[in-house]
Amino acid sequence: MMLDFYGFVRLPLNGAVHIGIGTTTTFARRSKVWLTKHNHNFKRFSRIIKSLRELGMHNDAKALYSCLTEEVGQEYQDIITPDLIKHWKKALGTRTRTSAVVDFYSKKGTDQYGRTMDDLWSHGFENFDDNNYIEWLFPTTPVLTREDIKELSKPHHQQTLLLNFIFTLEMYGLKRLTVSKHSSVIVKNSEKRMKKWNGDTFKTFTRMMKSMKELGMVHESKALYDCLTQDDLKKDFTVPAHVKKQWKKAMS
Repeated sequence: MMLDFYGFVRLPLNGAVHIGIGTTTTFARRSKVWLTKHNHNFKRFSRIIKSLRELGMHNDAKALYSCLTEEVGQEYQDIITPDLIKHWKKALGTRTRTSAVVDFYSKKGTDQYGRTMDDLWSHGFENFDDNNYIEWLFPTTPVLTREDIKELSKPHHQQTLLLNFIFTLEMYGLKRLTVSKHSSVIVKNSEKRMKKWNGDTFKTFTRMMKSMKELGMVHESKALYDCLTQDDLKKDFTVPAHVKKQWKKAMS
């Protein structure tokens, strides 16, 4: 009942092992009541997370934390601040040896829906939902800690990040071409897939640029930015000014 009040829904996955929490069709309307700066309901979320953890419902506590900091947090970064996330993280309890994102990249863990990275890769281009997977393939701060960034900067994780980058580019009709060891260009590859671009696609590109930059692959991030802002693409798409601003901010 409490989740429904805020526009969330509990999604049991793979029996009782994996729990997911996502937004419902009422979220846009209900969130107008509580999704504002310094709202008292944020303290209530801390209490809910802590209560679930103390009562042994660790998976539910983690699922609520993930939904608030990732699905909601990435969309409303001006409201879901690092300090707020810190309070929720404290309510969640002591951090395990490795984070969920690092476990996912190490292929030892799953996302909030019980899927491994191999599961995501095997779904094919037509079965993806931006809001469903992108935060796991391209993690960013404030979800990433300093320790996470250090771990994901290791060569084997960097290779996985690059594969995610190439895979997602191809999904959106783009292709990465290697110029040299530390240089690449991104070009159009499938106009059919590019015609499906929308506002969510632009958000995905923003996240990809930000993640690649934060995890040390600045040249790949710049290659995507250069591709999206070149004159050749302007003939096919009208990119809103606020999106261009977000892309530029992701590169700064």
